[in-house]
Amino acid sequence: MKKLFCPFLFFALMGILSFSFVGCDKEDVEALPDYVVKVDANGNATKGHRFTKIDDSNFFIDNISYRIIDDALMVTGYNKLLPIDTANIISELLYKGRRMKVTSICDMAFGNCTTLTSVTLPSTLKRIMQNAFQRCTALTSITLPESAVIENAAFIGCHNLATITIPKGITEIRAGVFKDCTSLTSVTIPSSVTSIWENAFEGCISLSSLTFFEGTTNIGNYAFQDCSSLTSVTFPESVTSIGADSFQNCI
Repeated sequence: MKKLFCPFLFFALMGILSFSFVGCDKEDVEALPDYVVKVDANGNATKGHRFTKIDDSNFFIDNISYRIIDDALMVTGYNKLLPIDTANIISELLYKGRRMKVTSICDMAFGNCTTLTSVTLPSTLKRIMQNAFQRCTALTSITLPESAVIENAAFIGCHNLATITIPKGITEIRAGVFKDCTSLTSVTIPSSVTSIWENAFEGCISLSSLTFFEGTTNIGNYAFQDCSSLTSVTFPESVTSIGADSFQNCI
């Protein structure tokens, strides 16, 4: 039997194969870390993430909502129709030819979310706004990103928050950030923190260990008021100002 070669069939098949991989560089996708998400023109996200578009600037990735602001992303909240216990915030998004980093979490983004037990904050984060995680009463630990600004009352009333990691790079702990975190037992203030604002740790009744490093200069009014388990503190020589009633009802 004579074998026939059909050029049309050959090129048609090659066209189908080529079309199948348009915009999908397998090696590039596999090389992306889990916290970097790529969304293609059809709205398909990498690494098993779910992308749900709300409008041109707002969308969900998995159950967390984001907003495009200029060339960056802000976390705006979560899908309140679904229970959430873990918030894994991405660090970067590749979308419509743009590469955008997550740089902020808006005020009250996760406020009063009583089912949230775990949060992963990306290293790209530069700002956590006021009351962003207030009264997340099931949250047990948090590691802050380096050099981020943590605004007033960001974690106020997180009653089960027992462990916080403040990295070197944070320069101040603002007003009421950890107020009434009643399960917090130990805090280490790195040398990069120059100022602790008023009421920062007020009402942390389980706090029994507080460690300062040389660098802190100012401790605000009522900063550690009612930390009734705190019986002694050693201040570094860099401290020049201690506000009114900073350690009232503790030492």
